[in-house]
Amino acid sequence: LIADEYIKMSDGTYPVLFVANKGRNVLLGREAVMRKEKMQTNQIVKDDELFERLRALRRKLAQEQGVPPFVVFSDETLREMSGKVPLT
Repeated sequence: LIADEYIKMSDGTYPVLFVANKGRNVLLGREAVMRKEKMQTNQIVKDDELFERLRALRRKLAQEQGVPPFVVFSDETLREMSGKVPLT
């Protein structure tokens, strides 16, 4: 938004964000903004065994800390970790 000049930042010791004229036109409906929609992709877990091991570790850490497992890591984070295994 800053790069497209819809929002600007004031100068000074404590800069503040504010809506620029271009942004004001959008807010007032005088100008339309086109934005890309995020495409949803199906995630494939490459290594189910690693994912399950990470889930077990998450469960153990959660029990030790006395919190629900999702507080330690979400399933999405575990899937991402299991899909990014280092090769070396």
